[in-house]
Amino acid sequence: MAQQRDPLAGLPRRFWRALRAHGLRDAIGNARQRLVAYDWHQGLVRLLFAVVVGALAGLACVGICVCVRGSNELWQHVPGMFWLLPTLGMASVALYRALGLKAYLPPSPGDDHLVAHMRADTPVKAATGLGMVGGTCLSLMGGASVGPDAAVKQFGAALGGIVGRVFWHDERHRPKGAMRFATAAGLGACFSALLVSPLGVFAYTVEMARYHDARIGRWPTLLVACCVAAAVAEPFGCGLSVPSPGAFPTDMRALVMVMVVGVACAVAGTFYRLLVKGLKQGVRRRIGRPWLSILVGCVAVAGVNLFVPGAADLTGVGTRLLPGAFGGTAQSLDFLGKICLTALALGFGLRGGEVTPLFVMGALLGCSVSRLLGLPTGPSCAVGLIAMFGVCSESPVAAVLMGMGFFAMDAGAAAALALAGAMAVAWFASRPLHRGVDALLARIAKK
Repeated sequence: MAQQRDPLAGLPRRFWRALRAHGLRDAIGNARQRLVAYDWHQGLVRLLFAVVVGALAGLACVGICVCVRGSNELWQHVPGMFWLLPTLGMASVALYRALGLKAYLPPSPGDDHLVAHMRADTPVKAATGLGMVGGTCLSLMGGASVGPDAAVKQFGAALGGIVGRVFWHDERHRPKGAMRFATAAGLGACFSALLVSPLGVFAYTVEMARYHDARIGRWPTLLVACCVAAAVAEPFGCGLSVPSPGAFPTDMRALVMVMVVGVACAVAGTFYRLLVKGLKQGVRRRIGRPWLSILVGCVAVAGVNLFVPGAADLTGVGTRLLPGAFGGTAQSLDFLGKICLTALALGFGLRGGEVTPLFVMGALLGCSVSRLLGLPTGPSCAVGLIAMFGVCSESPVAAVLMGMGFFAMDAGAAAALALAGAMAVAWFASRPLHRGVDALLARIAKK
């Protein structure tokens, strides 16, 4: 059965094109024709789907957060868990093999397979989400520096596919792009529940898909799913607990803070990118075997945590470091330690995500810059937190919107301007650095 084009696709663009070419009357007539031709039944089905998947994703994220918090606290109360990290790493390999997910072990495409499913308009396997949740918990039990975001996103994408098949069970009459939308809605809803930042996560989902040429469409219902999930999860204590940064400066110090912290995040983010990509490339070429890669990585992470002074204080998810960063008591090189620990874990393929550690890296870096230049500590940490995430995730708009949700409500317009300015500086400063890193790694790969 031939699939028809959505009559509302590109409606704003076509409206303004008709307005410029033929005037207001023709533009309104064109818009009215497209509204009449729109399949309102499918629109209501998508809206209902967004509400259902948002509610389920919010509840699922609450359960994942409980598991992650318990795993992250285990190694803090039982220091001997560091010695068990290699065993826990092998357990994650066995879990993936038992679930039939051998192809998703390192060297693997990481989160890119989610984008591949969106591009191909196919659902994500339910086992993928379960494997990542279990693997992340095992990594955190042993004290690896990873975050819960990868588990949340993959579980949400799989959940979206399951609910999507219920709503559009007949493949012959399934609307074009239904599974793409279902995957994106599940991913965005579950991630929104984790951070309780629906607008920022909505922008992140759109940026991630469009960056990889996997257009989502149907953005309003995607935003509904993010909002519903955040509303369901927030009463249960989900969300990033960020200290208040205090008043943002409005004098020359604000400009210095924006410029220096932005450039620092661009350099630090590029260094992190070099470490992670370089380690993954080295693992792919020199080791290859998934179980051996994870075993070597677990031994390396455990050795650093056990024998490098101060390393154990920086590992894990890292959110416990945020009060010290915003309070100005963090050590000057804590950000560098967090970068290296996270890159070591993810570079060797330990299961987990990087978003929450990126927030922590940026806050620690902002604290170090503020101490070096005598800038306000809280605002510098807030700016660094957002800029570091935006640079490394290549989602600048999402980073600014998340920052406004985290800080601007308390700090006002000055915070919004500082966050947007620092993100712009970091983004444009990082572009040539990222291209240089990619070119360097490409040359090394050819040797």
